[in-house]
Amino acid sequence: MSYKLGQFIWAILMLMGRKASRLALKSGSVGGRSYTCLVSDEADSALETLVLLHGFTGSKDYWLPLIKQLKGRFNVLVIDLPGHGGSHFDPAQDFYEQAVRIIDDALWFHKSERVHLIGASVGAMVACRYAERNPQRVHTLVMIGPAGVPVCEPSEFYAEVDAGQNPFWIHTRQAWRHLLSLALRTPPPDFWPVSAFLFGDYMKRQSTYRLIWDQIVDEHRRFRPLDFTAVSALPCRKMLVWGEAERTFHRSTVEVLSEHLPELRIFRCDKSGHAVHYDQPKWLAELLCAEVIMPPRTPPLP
Repeated sequence: MSYKLGQFIWAILMLMGRKASRLALKSGSVGGRSYTCLVSDEADSALETLVLLHGFTGSKDYWLPLIKQLKGRFNVLVIDLPGHGGSHFDPAQDFYEQAVRIIDDALWFHKSERVHLIGASVGAMVACRYAERNPQRVHTLVMIGPAGVPVCEPSEFYAEVDAGQNPFWIHTRQAWRHLLSLALRTPPPDFWPVSAFLFGDYMKRQSTYRLIWDQIVDEHRRFRPLDFTAVSALPCRKMLVWGEAERTFHRSTVEVLSEHLPELRIFRCDKSGHAVHYDQPKWLAELLCAEVIMPPRTPPLP
Protein backbone atom coordinates (compact mmCIF):
# COMPACT_ATOMS: atom_id res chain seq x y z
CA MET A 1 0.00 0.00 0.00
CA SER A 2 2.75 2.46 0.98
CA TYR A 3 4.64 1.69 -2.25
CA LYS A 4 1.61 2.41 -4.47
CA LEU A 5 0.71 5.57 -2.56
CA GLY A 6 4.30 6.79 -2.64
CA GLN A 7 4.49 6.06 -6.37
CA PHE A 8 1.36 8.12 -6.96
CA ILE A 9 2.62 11.08 -4.90
CA TRP A 10 6.06 10.92 -6.56
CA ALA A 11 4.48 10.93 -10.03
CA ILE A 12 2.42 14.00 -9.12
CA LEU A 13 5.48 15.80 -7.73
CA MET A 14 7.52 15.04 -10.86
CA LEU A 15 4.66 16.13 -13.11
CA MET A 16 4.39 19.42 -11.24
CA GLY A 17 8.17 19.92 -11.38
CA ARG A 18 8.31 19.28 -15.10
CA LYS A 19 5.37 21.57 -15.77
CA ALA A 20 6.89 24.36 -13.68
CA SER A 21 10.12 24.06 -15.67
CA ARG A 22 8.27 23.85 -19.01
CA LEU A 23 9.51 20.35 -19.75
CA ALA A 24 7.83 17.64 -21.77
CA LEU A 25 8.40 13.89 -21.40
CA LYS A 26 9.47 12.27 -24.67
CA SER A 27 10.49 8.78 -25.71
CA GLY A 28 12.46 7.29 -28.57
CA SER A 29 14.03 4.07 -29.73
CA VAL A 30 17.53 3.08 -30.83
CA GLY A 31 18.22 -0.40 -32.18
CA GLY A 32 14.91 -1.61 -30.81
CA ARG A 33 15.69 -0.31 -27.30
CA SER A 34 13.52 2.45 -25.90
CA TYR A 35 14.69 5.49 -23.97
CA THR A 36 13.07 8.49 -22.28
CA CYS A 37 14.08 12.12 -21.91
CA LEU A 38 12.81 15.52 -20.87
CA VAL A 39 12.90 18.39 -23.36
CA SER A 40 11.89 22.04 -23.36
CA ASP A 41 8.27 22.07 -24.47
CA GLU A 42 8.78 25.24 -26.51
CA ALA A 43 12.37 25.35 -27.75
CA ASP A 44 13.69 28.82 -28.52
CA SER A 45 16.11 28.96 -31.44
CA ALA A 46 17.73 32.05 -29.90
CA LEU A 47 18.87 30.09 -26.83
CA GLU A 48 21.71 27.67 -26.26
CA THR A 49 20.99 23.98 -25.53
CA LEU A 50 22.08 22.08 -22.43
CA VAL A 51 22.26 18.28 -22.43
CA LEU A 52 22.18 16.89 -18.89
CA LEU A 53 23.38 13.37 -18.02
CA HIS A 54 22.81 11.91 -14.54
CA GLY A 55 25.06 9.53 -12.63
CA PHE A 56 24.91 5.82 -11.80
CA THR A 57 21.53 4.80 -10.27
CA GLY A 58 20.14 8.32 -10.92
CA SER A 59 17.53 9.52 -13.40
CA LYS A 60 16.51 12.53 -15.46
CA ASP A 61 14.30 13.91 -12.70
CA TYR A 62 17.29 14.44 -10.39
CA TRP A 63 18.09 17.51 -12.51
CA LEU A 64 14.75 19.25 -11.82
CA PRO A 65 16.04 21.43 -8.94
CA LEU A 66 18.74 22.85 -11.24
CA ILE A 67 16.43 23.23 -14.24
CA LYS A 68 13.98 25.20 -12.11
CA GLN A 69 16.75 27.70 -11.35
CA LEU A 70 17.63 28.06 -15.05
CA LYS A 71 14.13 28.29 -16.50
CA GLY A 72 13.94 30.47 -19.57
CA ARG A 73 17.72 30.76 -20.02
CA PHE A 74 18.28 27.77 -22.30
CA ASN A 75 16.80 24.84 -24.17
CA VAL A 76 17.21 21.60 -22.27
CA LEU A 77 17.52 17.93 -23.10
CA VAL A 78 17.73 15.59 -20.08
CA ILE A 79 18.32 11.94 -20.91
CA ASP A 80 17.75 8.76 -18.90
CA LEU A 81 20.90 6.69 -19.36
CA PRO A 82 20.48 3.00 -20.32
CA GLY A 83 18.98 0.96 -17.48
CA HIS A 84 17.92 4.08 -15.58
CA GLY A 85 14.55 5.82 -15.34
CA GLY A 86 12.55 4.91 -18.43
CA SER A 87 15.47 3.81 -20.65
CA HIS A 88 16.08 0.18 -21.57
CA PHE A 89 19.45 -1.52 -21.10
CA ASP A 90 20.66 -4.43 -23.20
CA PRO A 91 23.25 -6.42 -21.17
CA ALA A 92 24.62 -7.89 -24.40
CA GLN A 93 25.73 -4.42 -25.50
CA ASP A 94 28.24 -2.00 -23.97
CA PHE A 95 26.63 0.52 -21.61
CA TYR A 96 28.60 3.48 -22.97
CA GLU A 97 27.90 2.56 -26.58
CA GLN A 98 24.18 2.43 -25.84
CA ALA A 99 24.36 5.79 -24.05
CA VAL A 100 26.18 7.50 -26.94
CA ARG A 101 23.60 6.18 -29.41
CA ILE A 102 20.76 7.51 -27.26
CA ILE A 103 22.33 10.97 -27.15
CA ASP A 104 22.89 10.89 -30.90
CA ASP A 105 19.28 9.95 -31.56
CA ALA A 106 17.84 12.48 -29.11
CA LEU A 107 19.92 15.34 -30.53
CA TRP A 108 18.99 14.42 -34.08
CA PHE A 109 15.29 14.16 -33.27
CA HIS A 110 15.24 17.50 -31.46
CA LYS A 111 17.41 19.20 -34.10
CA SER A 112 20.16 20.21 -31.67
CA GLU A 113 23.40 20.77 -33.56
CA ARG A 114 25.92 22.18 -31.06
CA VAL A 115 25.34 21.81 -27.33
CA HIS A 116 26.73 22.28 -23.86
CA LEU A 117 27.20 18.79 -22.39
CA ILE A 118 26.92 18.47 -18.60
CA GLY A 119 27.49 15.11 -16.96
CA ALA A 120 27.50 14.08 -13.29
CA SER A 121 29.66 11.20 -12.02
CA VAL A 122 29.25 8.33 -14.52
CA GLY A 123 27.27 10.78 -16.65
CA ALA A 124 30.51 12.78 -16.98
CA MET A 125 32.20 9.69 -18.43
CA VAL A 126 29.32 9.29 -20.88
CA ALA A 127 29.67 12.97 -21.81
CA CYS A 128 33.38 12.49 -22.51
CA ARG A 129 32.70 9.42 -24.67
CA TYR A 130 30.12 11.32 -26.68
CA ALA A 131 32.39 14.35 -27.10
CA GLU A 132 35.26 12.13 -28.28
CA ARG A 133 32.98 10.70 -30.98
CA ASN A 134 31.36 14.03 -31.89
CA PRO A 135 33.82 16.84 -31.08
CA GLN A 136 32.17 19.23 -33.54
CA ARG A 137 28.85 19.05 -31.68
CA VAL A 138 30.07 19.91 -28.16
CA HIS A 139 30.73 23.55 -27.31
CA THR A 140 31.32 23.04 -23.57
CA LEU A 141 32.04 19.91 -21.52
CA VAL A 142 31.11 20.21 -17.83
CA MET A 143 32.07 17.37 -15.49
CA ILE A 144 30.42 17.29 -12.05
CA GLY A 145 32.24 14.97 -9.64
CA PRO A 146 33.41 12.78 -12.54
CA ALA A 147 33.96 9.04 -12.23
CA GLY A 148 36.91 7.38 -13.97
CA VAL A 149 39.77 9.41 -12.49
CA PRO A 150 42.43 7.04 -11.07
CA VAL A 151 43.78 8.18 -7.70
CA CYS A 152 45.95 6.51 -5.07
CA GLU A 153 43.83 7.18 -1.99
CA PRO A 154 40.44 5.50 -1.42
CA SER A 155 37.43 7.68 -0.71
CA GLU A 156 34.86 6.84 1.96
CA PHE A 157 32.80 5.11 -0.73
CA TYR A 158 35.71 3.03 -2.03
CA ALA A 159 36.87 2.13 1.48
CA GLU A 160 33.52 0.35 1.86
CA VAL A 161 33.83 -1.24 -1.60
CA ASP A 162 37.30 -2.54 -0.70
CA ALA A 163 35.89 -3.98 2.54
CA GLY A 164 33.37 -5.97 0.48
CA GLN A 165 30.41 -3.75 1.36
CA ASN A 166 29.57 -1.85 -1.82
CA PRO A 167 27.11 0.89 -0.76
CA PHE A 168 25.20 0.49 -4.04
CA TRP A 169 24.00 -2.99 -3.07
CA ILE A 170 21.38 -2.52 -0.39
CA HIS A 171 18.68 -4.54 1.37
CA THR A 172 17.38 -2.15 4.02
CA ARG A 173 16.01 1.40 4.19
CA GLN A 174 18.93 2.27 6.47
CA ALA A 175 21.44 1.19 3.83
CA TRP A 176 19.58 3.22 1.21
CA ARG A 177 19.75 6.31 3.44
CA HIS A 178 23.48 5.70 3.88
CA LEU A 179 23.92 5.60 0.09
CA LEU A 180 22.14 8.96 -0.17
CA SER A 181 24.42 10.42 2.50
CA LEU A 182 27.50 9.47 0.46
CA ALA A 183 26.15 11.34 -2.57
CA LEU A 184 24.52 14.36 -0.90
CA ARG A 185 25.74 16.75 1.75
CA THR A 186 22.15 17.21 2.89
CA PRO A 187 19.99 14.19 1.96
CA PRO A 188 16.25 14.82 1.59
CA PRO A 189 14.06 14.01 4.61
CA ASP A 190 12.67 10.50 4.98
CA PHE A 191 9.17 11.40 3.81
CA TRP A 192 6.69 8.50 4.01
CA PRO A 193 5.29 7.13 1.72
CA VAL A 194 7.51 8.65 -1.01
CA SER A 195 10.64 7.22 0.61
CA ALA A 196 9.01 3.77 0.68
CA PHE A 197 8.41 4.00 -3.07
CA LEU A 198 11.92 5.28 -3.90
CA PHE A 199 13.52 2.53 -1.83
CA GLY A 200 11.28 -0.10 -3.41
CA ASP A 201 11.96 1.21 -6.90
CA TYR A 202 15.71 1.09 -6.27
CA MET A 203 15.44 -2.49 -5.07
CA LYS A 204 13.57 -3.47 -8.26
CA ARG A 205 16.28 -1.92 -10.42
CA GLN A 206 19.23 -3.25 -8.46
CA SER A 207 19.75 -6.34 -10.62
CA THR A 208 20.09 -4.12 -13.71
CA TYR A 209 22.43 -1.77 -11.85
CA ARG A 210 24.64 -4.75 -11.03
CA LEU A 211 24.87 -5.71 -14.72
CA ILE A 212 25.88 -2.17 -15.65
CA TRP A 213 28.35 -1.95 -12.75
CA ASP A 214 30.14 -5.10 -13.91
CA GLN A 215 30.58 -3.52 -17.36
CA ILE A 216 31.93 -0.16 -16.25
CA VAL A 217 34.41 -1.17 -13.53
CA ASP A 218 37.74 -2.99 -13.69
CA GLU A 219 39.01 -6.00 -11.74
CA HIS A 220 39.71 -3.73 -8.75
CA ARG A 221 36.07 -2.52 -8.72
CA ARG A 222 37.15 0.95 -9.80
CA PHE A 223 35.44 2.81 -12.63
CA ARG A 224 37.36 2.27 -15.84
CA PRO A 225 39.57 5.32 -16.43
CA LEU A 226 38.86 8.25 -18.69
CA ASP A 227 40.97 8.59 -21.81
CA PHE A 228 42.81 11.74 -20.76
CA THR A 229 44.62 12.06 -24.08
CA ALA A 230 41.35 12.02 -26.01
CA VAL A 231 39.61 14.41 -23.59
CA SER A 232 42.51 16.85 -23.62
CA ALA A 233 42.46 16.90 -27.44
CA LEU A 234 38.81 17.95 -27.55
CA PRO A 235 38.43 21.50 -28.95
CA CYS A 236 35.57 22.36 -26.56
CA ARG A 237 35.78 24.31 -23.34
CA LYS A 238 36.24 22.04 -20.31
CA MET A 239 35.03 22.62 -16.77
CA LEU A 240 35.18 20.64 -13.53
CA VAL A 241 32.59 21.23 -10.80
CA TRP A 242 33.61 19.74 -7.46
CA GLY A 243 31.77 19.57 -4.14
CA GLU A 244 34.15 20.15 -1.24
CA ALA A 245 32.11 17.75 0.95
CA GLU A 246 32.65 14.97 -1.63
CA ARG A 247 32.60 11.46 -0.10
CA THR A 248 32.19 9.26 -3.20
CA PHE A 249 35.53 10.12 -4.84
CA HIS A 250 38.76 11.21 -3.17
CA ARG A 251 39.70 14.91 -3.22
CA SER A 252 42.94 14.11 -5.09
CA THR A 253 40.68 13.62 -8.13
CA VAL A 254 40.97 17.38 -8.71
CA GLU A 255 44.77 17.32 -8.75
CA VAL A 256 44.91 14.33 -11.09
CA LEU A 257 42.52 16.00 -13.53
CA SER A 258 44.50 19.25 -13.35
CA GLU A 259 47.67 17.39 -14.21
CA HIS A 260 46.20 15.62 -17.24
CA LEU A 261 43.94 18.42 -18.46
CA PRO A 262 45.89 21.67 -18.01
CA GLU A 263 43.21 23.62 -19.89
CA LEU A 264 40.53 22.53 -17.40
CA ARG A 265 38.74 25.26 -15.46
CA ILE A 266 37.91 24.22 -11.90
CA PHE A 267 35.00 25.44 -9.79
CA ARG A 268 34.59 24.32 -6.17
CA CYS A 269 31.35 24.37 -4.20
CA ASP A 270 31.95 24.62 -0.46
CA LYS A 271 28.48 23.49 0.61
CA SER A 272 28.00 20.45 -1.58
CA GLY A 273 28.82 16.79 -1.76
CA HIS A 274 29.09 14.55 -4.81
CA ALA A 275 25.86 15.67 -6.54
CA VAL A 276 26.34 19.44 -6.75
CA HIS A 277 23.37 19.79 -9.11
CA TYR A 278 21.08 18.42 -6.39
CA ASP A 279 22.83 19.78 -3.29
CA GLN A 280 23.35 23.35 -4.51
CA PRO A 281 21.23 23.96 -7.63
CA LYS A 282 21.14 27.75 -7.20
CA TRP A 283 24.93 27.98 -6.89
CA LEU A 284 25.40 25.79 -9.96
CA ALA A 285 22.78 27.70 -11.94
CA GLU A 286 24.60 30.98 -11.30
CA LEU A 287 27.87 29.38 -12.35
CA LEU A 288 26.41 28.01 -15.57
CA CYS A 289 24.78 31.33 -16.42
CA ALA A 290 28.11 33.10 -15.96
CA GLU A 291 30.40 30.54 -17.58
CA VAL A 292 28.41 28.37 -19.99
CA ILE A 293 25.12 29.73 -21.24
CA MET A 294 25.55 32.28 -23.99
CA PRO A 295 23.26 35.33 -24.17
CA PRO A 296 20.42 35.07 -26.70
CA ARG A 297 21.55 35.65 -30.25
CA THR A 298 19.99 38.79 -31.66
CA PRO A 299 19.16 38.96 -35.37
CA PRO A 300 21.23 41.36 -37.47
CA LEU A 301 19.86 44.82 -38.07
CA PRO A 302 18.11 45.26 -41.43
